[in-house]
Amino acid sequence: MLAPIKCGLHVINISLVNLSRIITVPTLFCYGTQPGTQRWVQARHPTGISLMNETDKINQPRRGIKVWLALGLGAGDSPFAPGTVGSLWGPVLVWGLASAGVESLWLLPVLVILFLIGVPLCDAGSKYFGKKDPGAVVFDEIAAYPLVHLLVPLDWTTVWIGFILFRIFDILKPWPIKKFEELPGGWGVMADDTIAALYAMLALKLIATYLF
Repeated sequence: MLAPIKCGLHVINISLVNLSRIITVPTLFCYGTQPGTQRWVQARHPTGISLMNETDKINQPRRGIKVWLALGLGAGDSPFAPGTVGSLWGPVLVWGLASAGVESLWLLPVLVILFLIGVPLCDAGSKYFGKKDPGAVVFDEIAAYPLVHLLVPLDWTTVWIGFILFRIFDILKPWPIKKFEELPGGWGVMADDTIAALYAMLALKLIATYLF
């Protein structure tokens, strides 16, 4: 159990209650900030002992609806490959649209709407994490994915091929994806995934034409 006695930019003492013993261990806390919040960040003790505590969560900013949507309703919180995990919502979205009769070129107006919605959402997510296009922000992958199936309908074969192609282009970012990524705010976040989806769409069309 950790009980900070004083907080500040200096060495303090932490009491560790271990069974019947109380051990005093020096550590260091630094008062840091991130956009929209103030939080405590614990430094590693010179001896190499890492003391875990909950102080980093006390003043963490609340996630508004924009941030939650930007994170794909929590999919972006995945500790492993959040972009890939978040992208899994893409095929689900395409399947839902196809079930409602929205397929092929009818996806274009949906893509435009999702893009315009995604700009402020991804901008909010970037500001929350204090960095450009953070990995946890996955709405851009979700919104761009329907473009992959603009020319090739979704089925049990094309869904996996399209998904893999999309992730490859999104990760490798061939020219000019990186250029579009430099656009300001949420525009750059949304644009680079849209171009990646465009590449995946063309590649999937070639594969479907010559191999299926």
